[in-house]
Amino acid sequence: MKKFTLLFVIGLLMTATAFAQKPARENIPIDKQILPGFSLIVSDLDVGVVESAMADYLAKQGLVKPGKLSGFAFYGNQNIPKIGTLHYDIYTKVVQEGKKKANKVKVYFVATKGNMNPLTETADREVMDKIMVFLEEFTTHARGYAVGKNVEALEKDLAKQQKQLTSATKKRDKQQSKIDKMTKDLNNRQTQIGTTQSDLNKAKMLLQQYNK
Repeated sequence: MKKFTLLFVIGLLMTATAFAQKPARENIPIDKQILPGFSLIVSDLDVGVVESAMADYLAKQGLVKPGKLSGFAFYGNQNIPKIGTLHYDIYTKVVQEGKKKANKVKVYFVATKGNMNPLTETADREVMDKIMVFLEEFTTHARGYAVGKNVEALEKDLAKQQKQLTSATKKRDKQQSKIDKMTKDLNNRQTQIGTTQSDLNKAKMLLQQYNK
């Protein structure tokens, strides 16, 4: 996952509402069919973060363990109270928008009434309007999700650094203990040398007396 500086991710939250792009209606090909759906551009987040954020967002609505179909995450026969009372098949996909350095991704979202029976403006206008709001709310969720993951990464990094500091401190203390022991041994040896030198001098003086 892409890492952010703390100030940068705070900036993401502060500007999420002011600069969020509105979802757009778009015809989207899925499994050789063209279905009416929605697309949304999300800036300043990478594909992996937005994919995880979408999975997390839908999980909070009760949608878990999606399947795969034509590159889309597929949630079959699901109810999302925020968009309607019926059960829908939900398809989502997140792709890179333009060059990677542009740091923009595109989110596709399609809801059908089972067996790829599409929503229509006449029968499902209210549901489609609610999906638009649902996706607008997702933008804020995605940015908050990115900040949360950044916090987790920083906490993990901090814990690692603290562990390394503890290990280094123990090594230093162990080395210091060895140094203290060696210093004490050197002092003892110096004391012994001094004593031996004094005894030697006395012995030489005594020897000189006998050699007179």
